[in-house]
Amino acid sequence: MQQLTVVRLARSLAGIALVAVTLASCGRSASSQEQSKATPPRVESTATRDACSLLEPKEVEAVLGASLATPPFLSRDGLPTYDGSACQYEDANLHNITIDVEWDGGATVFKMSGALQSLVNQTAAKGLVHLAEGADVAGEWDEARVIGCCSFVALRGDQMVTVDVGGSKAPMAAAATLADMAIKRLDHVLAIRGLPNVKAAMAFESAHRPKRIDPCALVSRAEAEAIVGKLEGEPTPNDDRCVYQHVIEGAFGPTYVVKVRWTGGFSDFRLQNDVSATFTKGFTKNMPIASDRKEAFESALTGRELANPAWDVANFSITGLSAVKKDVSVSIEPQGGSREDTIKLMEKAMSKF
Repeated sequence: MQQLTVVRLARSLAGIALVAVTLASCGRSASSQEQSKATPPRVESTATRDACSLLEPKEVEAVLGASLATPPFLSRDGLPTYDGSACQYEDANLHNITIDVEWDGGATVFKMSGALQSLVNQTAAKGLVHLAEGADVAGEWDEARVIGCCSFVALRGDQMVTVDVGGSKAPMAAAATLADMAIKRLDHVLAIRGLPNVKAAMAFESAHRPKRIDPCALVSRAEAEAIVGKLEGEPTPNDDRCVYQHVIEGAFGPTYVVKVRWTGGFSDFRLQNDVSATFTKGFTKNMPIASDRKEAFESALTGRELANPAWDVANFSITGLSAVKKDVSVSIEPQGGSREDTIKLMEKAMSKF
């Protein structure tokens, strides 16, 4: 029961963090990839209102730790689109960093985004921000704060810059550095435009992003039975999840639930782990137990990274195994199943990307 409570609260906090990020976007409507492809370039996009005009590609490459696979492009919801407001920088493994700008009305949006500031440890101050990582960062902003795990928001006057490093391995200190660079260029933008690069970005995404398929196709019945033993029947799909029910032996048969997120997987992985860690530390802060037992308890709840060439990054926690490859995140809940079989199932699933 205690485990279920922890999981539910963690998921609830994840939802709240996502609401905060949505507030920072100030009511922008989502657009699907299909809509993006059908939308022609906006005539009203002016040279001074392109978010890609605030950072040099090499500056972002230094933070990504890799070369860009395509020139920076306008995006929305992590996908290239002609009517996007954000500028996205993406490498060959679909790791990405985005920057978005409120050219007008930024002060109001910044105030709204601060409504949930009490949920995080970072504090805002004139030109100085203390990060949960332990560092103090300064910049030429009037105010700044961190939202969720991965978005650094900086306000100068009535203009606001948001740098989101959730799609990469970059720390918040790097996001703050990029935000400061962007803030300094608001009055004198670069001659770099993301709008002309949308078409090339769409072509790259089409060629390299894994295509959405039946989640049960990631591990077939035969492949699953070779790992976990005889199943009760065919794997059962349900939207972006698949259930593998082991045949009941005696009074029990383990169940493996596989869930897939096809876009934004890396960002979601970081967010979920950050929320889980934040909640766990708060939950155990005043526990009257020895430090070594507290550390063991926290480790069981939040898990540890699991290295494997089959994926980019993974974490095995009390809720199961989650892993990311090519911006697709897959999680497996081993309900009564073994850790070893869960890892083997994940290796098989990731081999399809």
